[in-house]
Amino acid sequence: MRKNERISLHQLLETMQEESSPVRAVYLSQILNIPSATIGRMMRKAEKEGLVASVSNKGRCLTEAGKAYIRQE
Repeated sequence: MRKNERISLHQLLETMQEESSPVRAVYLSQILNIPSATIGRMMRKAEKEGLVASVSNKGRCLTEAGKAYIRQE
């Protein structure tokens, strides 16, 4: 994926689901080749929508609502 390509919320959540532990925006930006600021904004929006949850200072993980969102798409 090139840096200027957009990523969908669905793609972001699927990538998070592949990880067994909470993830940070910097880690996801390296995997997806998207700026970490973009990932961070998407993750904050997803958190407001209840799709991901913050895990202290370890990052964010999917909620049950986030897993359901992935299955719906």
